[in-house]
Amino acid sequence: MAGDKTGRAFGTGENLFMQLTDAKAMEIALEIMTRTMPFFKRNRNSMTDQDLIVKPDGSPVTTRDLAGQALYVLLLERALHLPPGELQMCGEETSEMLEGSGASDLRMRVCELLAVEGFRISQSTIGSVISRGSLRPEQGSGSTHWICDPIDGTKRYLSGHVYSTCLAFVRKGALVAGAIGVPDLPATGAKEVIRPGGAGTLVGAYRGGGAFQADGGNPLEHLTRLRVRPYSCDSPRVRVARSLGNIPFGPRLKQSLEAAGVEGIPVQVDNQSKYAALVTDRVDLIAQTGLSKDSPCSWDYAPGVLIAEEFGVVVKDGANKPFDFDTGSRLLCNNGVRCAHSSLYDPLFSTDEPS
Repeated sequence: MAGDKTGRAFGTGENLFMQLTDAKAMEIALEIMTRTMPFFKRNRNSMTDQDLIVKPDGSPVTTRDLAGQALYVLLLERALHLPPGELQMCGEETSEMLEGSGASDLRMRVCELLAVEGFRISQSTIGSVISRGSLRPEQGSGSTHWICDPIDGTKRYLSGHVYSTCLAFVRKGALVAGAIGVPDLPATGAKEVIRPGGAGTLVGAYRGGGAFQADGGNPLEHLTRLRVRPYSCDSPRVRVARSLGNIPFGPRLKQSLEAAGVEGIPVQVDNQSKYAALVTDRVDLIAQTGLSKDSPCSWDYAPGVLIAEEFGVVVKDGANKPFDFDTGSRLLCNNGVRCAHSSLYDPLFSTDEPS
């Protein structure tokens, strides 16, 4: 399969969407991220106050998020030879903030970002492009669709910390493929999670085929299979993915670590960057209970949980249940996430019964 920056489509045939294999879906996700990762990195430092919008729930969204979703839509349509309106993609962003005469400056900024990428979209149609990636599948429908979070960790994007960009593929309600790009996580070298990182880290997976790390310049020619190494029970320390700031471990996790006789060392990495950190040996444990009353969004977990599973670790939610992606845009049956090699997961969580 071919794909490049000249605008040629990835793959051949009239319509690849309905005949995608899981492996091909991962390849397409990896190829597309060779375009989106540099886009987000290149446009990060030119942000102004006019590029920032606050959603009704108080969370930030930027013109980069909106242009990024449009870019994913356009690149997927091109890769799959789909006419406008046929793509099935559940993306985080919607076009509501670009509606009305008062949003003309925002529309202009988004269109300018896309023009640099070779897509000339008018202000009158940019909303419809973004909306082509705003599918909200019905619960239990067995939907086949893509899931996209253009910038997972917008607050981190704004503050200069590690963020990710994510694309996943769901077939008949099951998460089967996807990729995570972390532009500021070094692909090689130091195992610590640090900011500057050259081309960044690009990882992907497909169901039953394994997890892989890709070369950001030519991902399909340089794929490295990622396999988990057993955690040494003799090690007194466990690197635990944590949100930024001096946030203490919750009482449940702290008790589990103490009972297992290990010390938790916090590593500041969150959003779906934490899955890339896990499979590239920067952290040993992801443990988020998920205490929010609101059901989490699918784009906050896909494709991360699949990549971790294919890497070879145990992956369950905060209640020790497997993940169900056939519940619409939100994970109605899950909350939180816990990932670790079985030699670490079992001592920490094996006594927890699924609830």
